[in-house]
Amino acid sequence: MDKVLVVAGLLYFLADIFVIASIALDDWINTGSDLEKITIGLTRHCQTLYLRGEVCFDTEVTKSCIACLIFLMLSICGFSLALLMAVRAHWLRDRVVLARWAAYFGVLCLAFVGMIFPFGYSRDIVGGTTMRLPSHWKIGDSYRVLWVLSIASGFSGWAILMLPIQDLFH
Repeated sequence: MDKVLVVAGLLYFLADIFVIASIALDDWINTGSDLEKITIGLTRHCQTLYLRGEVCFDTEVTKSCIACLIFLMLSICGFSLALLMAVRAHWLRDRVVLARWAAYFGVLCLAFVGMIFPFGYSRDIVGGTTMRLPSHWKIGDSYRVLWVLSIASGFSGWAILMLPIQDLFH
């Protein structure tokens, strides 16, 4: 059980790090071209024109971005609580259940971010419609880090903590 708690705790810590990294990086949507690269984050917009230095400035924060930021903060709280409960479960075994629920809450909040963020494609600068990104725009690294790494590590930690319960029924 202690090895399971260590692995789950590490996965929750990684999920926290990846969520924080996806918030810090301003590359949720980008144009992908090297000469005139535009990257859009949740609160900032960065632009590189003809291989000059990158210029970043704050943009209008849409309702979908505010909702995404709220759910990202809630997922950080969920994964941090799951990590704390996994550490605490070393001494008090009943904390494993709380760690499971906190991790489930964190993954659920990340899933909400994934569903809400595409509503921001209809911004004036992007020019898309809700849930449809124009062909010259691409999903950025922050969004990929959020989905691939954060959800995978958070869900894996949750699944690892579910394993000891299955052993009780066999």
